[in-house]
Amino acid sequence: MTLQRLALGTVVGGLVLFLLGYLVYGVLFASFFATNVGTATGVTREPFNFVALLLGQLAFAAILTMIFSWSAVRSAGQGAKIGALAGLLFFLGIDLTLYATTNVQNLAASLVDALLAALLFAVSGAVIASVARPKATA
Repeated sequence: MTLQRLALGTVVGGLVLFLLGYLVYGVLFASFFATNVGTATGVTREPFNFVALLLGQLAFAAILTMIFSWSAVRSAGQGAKIGALAGLLFFLGIDLTLYATTNVQNLAASLVDALLAALLFAVSGAVIASVARPKATA
């Protein structure tokens, strides 16, 4: 993988994750997550640190772009499938570990978050695969 493809996949995928994440978590499922918090209080940062949030999404996009390179993803469909699986597994690991060790969210929120992450990673994966795949050789 060239540095140019890595950078392109990271930036485009990171922006997709950031914007789609706002829509999904900040608008569509905001009330669900507000009602499924754990017993911990005062843990939400107001306002969010959007620079750190964007950098986190760029990190996720970079690892997806590298996974796609290693697994020779050649199509948006493959990118969506591998992205969905990666997002589901990453977030099951993150959310279930947080559920087991903190009181930030309940089990329902932990499981729904992993499913939503699979959706976001599938869309981002399709976009990354579309823009960062190697050019076809003749």
